[in-house]
Amino acid sequence: MSSLRACKTLRPLMYIDGVDMKPQIEVVKKGVYIVVAKPGRLKYMLAKKWMNLENCRVNCSRKDAQQK
Repeated sequence: MSSLRACKTLRPLMYIDGVDMKPQIEVVKKGVYIVVAKPGRLKYMLAKKWMNLENCRVNCSRKDAQQK
């Protein structure tokens, strides 16, 4: 049961094109544990300094997935 409570506190974020960025930025301000992003949107958010990857532990790209 404690693992279920832990899952409720995880804050994921999906960065995708064609979706208003304001809600995505608000989620980032609260802090996120998992980010799924298209490369262009992630680069844009990083360039605007709306987020950083300072505490990023794992980075997986489509290129990584195709090689396996």
